[in-house]
Formats: sequence, C-alpha cells, structure tokens
Amino acid sequence: MAGNKYKKHTMPDTIGKIGNGSIPKHNSQTQADMDHYSNSIFQNLGTLTYTADSSGQLIYLTQSKNAITGYSAENMLGSNGSGSRPWFRNIGQTPGKGIRYFEDIIHEADRPMVITAMTEAFENSGSYDIEYRIVPPRNSPRWISDNCRVTMDKLGKKRIEGVIFDIHLQKQREEINSVIFHISNVANNAGNPDRLYELVRENLSRVMDISNFNISAYDKKNDTLTFVYWADQVRTPPPDNIIKNIKTRSVEPNTAQVIIGGKTILHTKEQYLHTLNIRGVKPLMPIPEIWLGVPIKMNNEVIGAIVVQSYHNQGLYTSLEAQLLETVANFLSMAINCMRIEGDLKSSDVQYQEVKTAIESAKKSKSRFLENMSHEIRTPLNGIIGNAILTLDTKLSQEQKEYLIAIENSADHLLTVINDIFDYQTIETGKLAPQQINFDLAGVVKSTCGRLAVNAHDKGLEFNCHIKPYVPNHVVGDPKRLRQILHHLVDNAIKYTPKGSVSVMCDVRGQDDETAEFCFTISDTGIGIDTDKQELIFESFKQTDSNTMRSYGGAGLGLSITRRLAKIMNGKIWLISRPGRGSNFFFMVKLKTNWVNPENKVDTSQTVLFQKKRILVVDDNLSGRRAISEILCRWSLPYLTVPGGLEALAAMKAATDRREPFDLVLIDSQMPEMDGFELSRHIKENPEYDNTAIIIMEKRPNKKGNLNRCREAGIEGYITKPDRQKDLEKTIQLVLSIKRSSEKKDKPETQYANAEPGKTRACKILLAEDNNINSMMVVKLLSKKGHETIAAVNGRQTVSIWQNEHFDLILMDIQMPLMDGFLATSKIRIHEQTTGGHIPIIAMTAHALKGDRSRCIEAGMDDYLAKPINPDELYDIIEKWSGNKGD
Repeated sequence: MAGNKYKKHTMPDTIGKIGNGSIPKHNSQTQADMDHYSNSIFQNLGTLTYTADSSGQLIYLTQSKNAITGYSAENMLGSNGSGSRPWFRNIGQTPGKGIRYFEDIIHEADRPMVITAMTEAFENSGSYDIEYRIVPPRNSPRWISDNCRVTMDKLGKKRIEGVIFDIHLQKQREEINSVIFHISNVANNAGNPDRLYELVRENLSRVMDISNFNISAYDKKNDTLTFVYWADQVRTPPPDNIIKNIKTRSVEPNTAQVIIGGKTILHTKEQYLHTLNIRGVKPLMPIPEIWLGVPIKMNNEVIGAIVVQSYHNQGLYTSLEAQLLETVANFLSMAINCMRIEGDLKSSDVQYQEVKTAIESAKKSKSRFLENMSHEIRTPLNGIIGNAILTLDTKLSQEQKEYLIAIENSADHLLTVINDIFDYQTIETGKLAPQQINFDLAGVVKSTCGRLAVNAHDKGLEFNCHIKPYVPNHVVGDPKRLRQILHHLVDNAIKYTPKGSVSVMCDVRGQDDETAEFCFTISDTGIGIDTDKQELIFESFKQTDSNTMRSYGGAGLGLSITRRLAKIMNGKIWLISRPGRGSNFFFMVKLKTNWVNPENKVDTSQTVLFQKKRILVVDDNLSGRRAISEILCRWSLPYLTVPGGLEALAAMKAATDRREPFDLVLIDSQMPEMDGFELSRHIKENPEYDNTAIIIMEKRPNKKGNLNRCREAGIEGYITKPDRQKDLEKTIQLVLSIKRSSEKKDKPETQYANAEPGKTRACKILLAEDNNINSMMVVKLLSKKGHETIAAVNGRQTVSIWQNEHFDLILMDIQMPLMDGFLATSKIRIHEQTTGGHIPIIAMTAHALKGDRSRCIEAGMDDYLAKPINPDELYDIIEKWSGNKGD
C-alpha cells in the first residue's frame, strides 16, 4: 500500500474517494492549528487510520508513509478507490473467500477474536485495543495493534473509528530476545556437544527458517573442516562429515571464505556462482537462492562456522538473521571453551588453578557484559519514560495524551521484561540473596498497591488494599523483593480482570519472639485458570495458551520469578482459581520482627485530638469500609459505617436528633446514586451540620479537578486510596484542628486540608549526569517540586562545583567520562575528613544488577536509585535525605 507523507502543520492526506466521490479537505485554519509537536512524534510511525459507518461502509482512510497491509489504496477501498467496499462485513458475519474486505487479510487463527471484539464494541458502543496478525500478499504474517472505538455521528448513528500500528518488529524482537536468552542458558549449562547443537537449532527454529542448517568445527593445524551438525533437505554431508585441505579445496567455497576471512557472508545465488567462477569450478550440487554463514571465534581465532541456506526464497535471510547467528556463535564459542576447560580439568589436576582462573575471568567478562547491557538499555529508557511523563503535564489534545500514555505504558512494559530477564539470570546462577534491612511493612505494601490502584481504576475496577490491624509493621527483610512479588501478582490480577474488583490482604499466620509468617492474598474476579494449567503458569516463558498471550501480552517470566523469590525468602506461593470466576493467589514469606512484645500497640499520644470525636464512614465498597473501620478501632474512636449517601444523611439526622452529631464524615468520592461531592453539598447546605468536617476519599491520586471542587465546596480534607494509616491519621488531625480553630471565631471559616503525603522542602541539589536528555529530564522533574538544581557532566566537574558551593545533596551517576561516580564520591569523602560535614550522595544509575547497590554504598554513597527514574521514588528519596545538610 503506497503511503502518504505527513506534511508540516497538516494532517495525513486522505487516500481514495469517499461516498459521493469528493475528497474531504481540511481548511487552512484547521491545518494551521495542527500541533507541530504531534507531527514530529508520529510522522515516521507505521499507522493506518480508518472510519466506517454503522453498516461497515468505509468513509475515511489514511496511512503514513510506511505501508502495513501490503495492499494498494484501491484494493483496500474498492474499484477506483470509490469507497464502495466495506471495511468489515455486517458485524459478526462468517467471513467468505477472497480478499474483498479488510477482515479477509486477518490471520485465520486471529479472525474470530477480532470479529468478536468488534461486535461487542459495536453493540455496547465501546472500544477495544487488541494485537493480532495480518497476512500481506506474498509475505509472512505481520503483527499489528488495532485501537478501535465506536462513537456517534451528528445524526446519532454509530460509527467505527480506529488506528492500526505496525508492531511486528517489536514482537519479532521480543521473540528473538527470548530465543537468545534460552540459548544463553543452554550454552552456560552445556555438557554434551550433540545435545547443545540440537537445542540451539530447536530454539533458532522459533524465529527463523533453518530447514537447511549446519555447524562445522575447523582444525587450523590440519586444515580440516568437520561438520558436527548437519540438517539439509536437499544436500547430503561430505563423506565422514570431513573436508580436508579447506583452503585449497573447491568444496564449500563460501564456508571456506568464512573460515579464512573470519567474517560473516550473506550471498545470493548470483554471488555464490560468482565465487565458484572465480575459483574456476563448476557447481557439483544444488545452488541455494540465499546463503548465510557466520564464523565461530575463540580468542580471535576461527574455530568453526554456522551456515543456513534456502533453495527457494532469496529474501529469507537479512542482516537481522545475520546478527542473530553472530550472537549464537558467541554463545557456542563460550560453551565450547567451557567444555574444553572441563576436559582439561579431568585430564590434568596440575592445570586446575590456571583453568579456574580462566573460568572466573569468563564469568567476570559475562558480568561486565550484562552490566554494560543493563546500562545501555536503561539510559535511553530513562529518557523515554521521563520525557513522556513531563510531556503529559503539558497542554495536549486528548489524542496526544492517549498516544503518549501508550508510549509510557509500552516503555514500562519493556522495562518490566528487561528486569525480569536480568532477575531470572541472577536467580538461575544462584547469585541472588535477599537483603536483611529494617523496613516499614505497611509502607511497602501501601505504596506498591497505591501505584497499581491507578491502573485498576483506569479499567473501572474496584481496588482495595487491607492490612490486618494486628500485623507487625516494623520488620527485617528484603523490601525490594517483597515489593517485586506483590507487584507481579497484583499487576497480573489487574491485567486479567476485565471487570469487577481486585483486592489485597495482608495477614499474619504464625509468630514468635523473633519471626513471623506473613500471608498475602491477592483476589480478583478475572478470567480464572483451568486446574490442569495452574502449575504451567509458574514455568519460565509459559502461559496458559496462545490466545491468552495474544490478548493480554507478557513474556511468561513474572510468575516463575515470583515463585523463586518467595522460596528464597523462606516462603511459598500457591493459588485457587476457577475459569470465569476469578483467582486467589497466596504467598507467604518469613520476616524477622524487631520487637519483644508481639502485640501491635497504638501510640495514643497521637490520638489525643480524636478523643470523644464521632466519625461517619460512607463507602459503597464493603472492603473499603472494613479497612477504615479497623484503623478507627485501633484508635478507640466511636464510628458508624454506611454504604451510601441516603443512608449517610439519615444517620446524620438521627445522630443530631440524639444531640450526638458526627464531628467528621469520611466520604468515598465515587458512589452510585449519590456520589461523594453531591453528598457533601447536602451536608454543607444544612446549617445543623456546620460543625461537621468532611474528608473526601479519592481513588485516583492528583485529580486536580477534584481538588478544586473540594476547595470550592468548602470541603476540609482530601486523601487518596488505598489509605495509609499515617496519611489518614495526619489528615484527620489536620481537619479537626482546622475545625476547632474555626469554631473559636465569630464567623467560622472553611479551610482546606490537602492530605496527600508530606511535601519536601525546597533543596539545592547537585546533579552529576553526562547524558543531556536525562539531565534535562531530571532537572525539570526536580523543578516541579521547587528544587534548585545545578548540573555537572562528569565526576571531575561535580567535585569542583561541590567545593565552591553549598548543596543539600548530590544525585550521582556512576558511568561518566573523565571521572566516574565512584571516584568522585571517594574524593568528596576524603575532602570531608579534613573539612568536616557529610553531604548525602544518592547513586542515580542505570547499573541495576545484583550487587550494584552494595558497590555504591561501599563506595561512600548514602542511597541508591536505579534508572529509569520513577518520579515518585525520586521525590521520596529526596524527602528522606533533605534533612541531612552538607557542610
């Protein structure tokens, strides 16, 4: 399909004729108003945008310059591009034969899913966002992402609007990454060469055609080539699988070139014949249409080659396949080297120390390779995620916001996959050991669930997080790994729950003077899992079926890592689930408790202000009412809970008639029949309730519109859910103190208490960061909180600036030119030994593997923040250290 280029300050050109044959025109004013920023982002994306009426008749079609379907505009629109061909048949009809509609080019395995999604969206005036495959002409299937919604036109008729993105390369690379990861593990654990080669071929077959494939080993001393693995549908291997005098023989001339030159060769049939002609040799065997050979090297010496070829398709192999085989060749070299070393160990004990040193050196090289890979991946991701977050805070159209949110979500998903792969590798090698540090259990659980609650509420799900009141709060263990387990399970519950609710509960099962068993339950009303497949989901790179993978995504590593992490923390994980009825995931971990008395007591000094105060809780969700009730019980406060606005007004009237009015009402903002703001209006309009304060509980944080509504309505408090006990306590104290001070005046004044987490004081911060994009992004994030930031581009400049100015703390990148973060920190600490003082130094780095945190702390840094930077974590760590002033 020929694509139209995006032009500056214009929308993409319309393709074909619509309806009566006219082509819609954008007036000049509309074109002038187009956002240039949007065009600069999306002009090179492969997209196809369509609009169809209620009968499926196509009325609008655009595409960017990169064609997706492979069909011309006329073929897509109908004869002469008149638009007479419907985009879809009548919704839900069984597809026929021939390419007459767009749905005909959908892969037959995915077509029912797409038609079902379209039918449901059309019937319910809804939308869908699904990934599926299409089959372009004379090509293999390609993955696309189809974002579609059903709207109403000016005449009140339904119409379909959609945008299609080309995600084939992303899907292909995800699969390639999985293959490389598997081959890496195979190479690391290689014992039998024949099994090694078979597993390499088995994994490669997932991403490329290797019907004709061989691996050869080269003996330089004897100039012989031995084929250690041969699988060719057309040719047979040479006698005894050996070619002697490889440099002079005409047999396998291309393989000889790879061996002699030590470089990858990708030849077409014409180039292959040209090589034979140069040597003056007539072809003695079938000549492939495309031939690809890659050398296997060890210590810069060629020790063999990998060859693939096709006798039918000249376009089968490209530079992408060449790069993949080069990576595989590196792993094979490492495996062969290890097997040789093991052979030497068995044959000679004298060489043991030398071989051991070589193995350790190889492990260190691999560790450095993974470390650099982590850094190289995370650094650009930091820029993508950070700048997407910053851009979302600017003035944008709704469409731009949706695209940027999609970019942010995709980057977050990629980061999760990267983290999973590195974690999986660390666990597989047995190098992961949990930390033992003091932490606030409730804080970890609530902060993790608080971020995920936003995703749940965006899907229209009810989300609750509840910690039993007797659960110990001050524990010793690994908060990062606990947060990782909880995040995986809750994120999965949200992902696989189309409607209903997701809830998290923390309980304690067994406890002695030193340890306790903490049990977490994650419940959802989602799709559920068949009994015979419940163990399968805990295996690496596995999901229940391919439809689940296509519909919901995922690399199949999260639950495998989660189970292993739970085991490392002396715990376990299990589930109870029924298809269509939802799932309950349970995980238990053992943590040390750092108190003698296991009873969880309340600090009564903080609740003096609450004494004799009556509180009414209004929330339509039972779990939400229970969570707040347990907190109020611990404070020994009189309270009443009701499920809605009408019940609340009746309870308030009854209490006032008894001359026992409520002093405070906690109201959920989103309730059926009467929402929180309408109920607040009724309360504020009744003079009998002048002395009653109101706190609104909002599900989604930082909704500026609702904050303004609270202020305008005279509502005293505002808090986001799930509620952290300390935030709720702080808010109630603040609201009641405001109300009490107002009662002493002749004319009471309604004030507003923002109960969001405490704000950090403005600091002067020194930022050491050599990447301009990341530096700009961090400076802007800090400026939003009122911080003054000075940026340095390397360690040497950082030390110089610090010596001449006063700062509250330093954010220190690790990998910088001229002087890295470790050396810069060392120089600052040495200087402090003579001058006194201590400035907090926070490592802010893309090095995020096992041991990186310890290395930073041992180097004299005070804390650690891994890239990509999460704004909330950045603000939290600045708040944590802002009280420690450097001299």
